[in-house]
Amino acid sequence: MDRSKRAISAFILVGAIAVPGVINYFLAQSGLSTLGTIVWVLGYGAGVLGLWYVWLRPLDLSGPGESDLRDADERPNDRSNRPQQGDSVANDE
Repeated sequence: MDRSKRAISAFILVGAIAVPGVINYFLAQSGLSTLGTIVWVLGYGAGVLGLWYVWLRPLDLSGPGESDLRDADERPNDRSNRPQQGDSVANDE
């Protein structure tokens, strides 16, 4: 991760946890604990979305593409030496 992404991630972490927590504390001391809780939840949620945007969104989480599946069909079958269903197996006794 380059330096700018680390700085952005650190800023999001501080902004998502510390700032809403401090605002929640001051609102609770003022008798507005419900509003403080709402501010904390929204701030924390915005931080989670921000971290998703910075860390997880750029990841390629897709499965194999169509060309990868086509290549797998063209590979030799590893079960070619095994008897097929219905074939008799002779015992070497």
